[in-house]
Amino acid sequence: MSAREGVDQPRPCNRAKPNRNWYYALNESGQAAGNSGNRAVIWTDRVPTDIQILAGAYDSVAFAINDIGQAAGDVSPTENSSSAFFWNNITMKRILPPAGEYIVEA
Repeated sequence: MSAREGVDQPRPCNRAKPNRNWYYALNESGQAAGNSGNRAVIWTDRVPTDIQILAGAYDSVAFAINDIGQAAGDVSPTENSSSAFFWNNITMKRILPPAGEYIVEA
């Protein structure tokens, strides 16, 4: 059963309960992007793939996923900061804002 058909995990987002599984986006293949606890996760056929968090980062969450399974979201290097990330199915890359601008989410 795919996420599109309605599975018991992941669940619709509710960041007020941090130790659960939540999804924010679905692609045409039924993959879901979201988080499990404090880690960004992609679910494929009910199986979670942990998007490896950047070294030293506090937490991450995937907010978007395209039809080839690449994801974008937010990573928090510390508890009080965040920046966007892009995941290419292999590695997470932090997206830094251009000089003079500030980006909060992908």
